[in-house]
Amino acid sequence: MNNWEKLRSVGTLLAAIAAIAAVIVAVNAMKVSHQTNLPIISAISTIRYDETEGWWSEELVVNNDGFPLREFHCYVSTVIKISVGAEEPTYIPIYGYFGIVGNYTGSSKGLLVSMSEKGNYSLCSSIDLDFWDEASKDGYSAVAWLYIILSVSYEDYTRASWQEYYFVGTSGSWKISEDHAWTILDSATANGELRESEGLNCYMSALNGTELWHWYKGKYLG
Repeated sequence: MNNWEKLRSVGTLLAAIAAIAAVIVAVNAMKVSHQTNLPIISAISTIRYDETEGWWSEELVVNNDGFPLREFHCYVSTVIKISVGAEEPTYIPIYGYFGIVGNYTGSSKGLLVSMSEKGNYSLCSSIDLDFWDEASKDGYSAVAWLYIILSVSYEDYTRASWQEYYFVGTSGSWKISEDHAWTILDSATANGELRESEGLNCYMSALNGTELWHWYKGKYLG
């Protein structure tokens, strides 16, 4: 191969590399553009006191702080997490904490939905306190507190579908993996079915912290 042929081969190789690089740059630019034009879901809960009723109520709101979305749907699961010493945590569903359906605004951005149920925070706090008190009488250090798991689904501007999961609290929301969310939810569902098979209720208005402790103690502590 003479010098001219060598130079032409090198030039062809460089041109091919440049073409590949251009494609990579274009693809990355499209990815960046897509990412910057996506909806940004956030949620937070707020606890308010009603002086007339003497209740504390928790309200959850979900917002889109990014580009408009379509076909938005959400579902909120409320679960009581029970921790006793070194035992693995146990999850129990608590139904009705935020009611059945939220107040959807129909908007594609900004406030998407809000939900609450009168006195829900006071009722759940009473369950937690009675649970702790009854466990203490039996010599156990036990705590029960509420987990709020938000599941959202929507389409972005390209009509691509998204499914996301969040923990929600009074300081905001944190995205969690689908596996993490369903590990908790599957465990709670199994315990809910177990309780119902024994004639016990998982609805907030029917849950009782004292009964919940004795049920938990009998099932998990022997």
